[in-house]
Amino acid sequence: MPLSENEQRLLQQMEKALAAEDPKFASALRGRPNFTSRKSAPVAMLLVALGVALIIGAVTIPLTALGIGGFVLVLVGILVLTSPKSEQTKTAKPAASNQPKPNFMDKFEKRWDQREQGSQD
Repeated sequence: MPLSENEQRLLQQMEKALAAEDPKFASALRGRPNFTSRKSAPVAMLLVALGVALIIGAVTIPLTALGIGGFVLVLVGILVLTSPKSEQTKTAKPAASNQPKPNFMDKFEKRWDQREQGSQD
């Protein structure tokens, strides 16, 4: 059964409030991991490819140091590829203010009470 327009609007408001309250948790709920920007992705992929090539070379030419270096390059490439964006960490910090910010649950309870009062009229 589809949601009514009012329910969809309330759900969108709750999603926006959650994203403002805790951006990391909201992005985890969306299921989309925050990968690096498009600028650093090719560099990371290059590191992984070079690392794999070094590992294959280390197997072909029995040289342990070459294999260790290849493993380190693959590891660094994967870490760069899966690290969070730097812009997101900057915007995730809330602005300082003198008034305490209302809690998500407080806002939700207030809207719920208003909804119940509106349906009883």
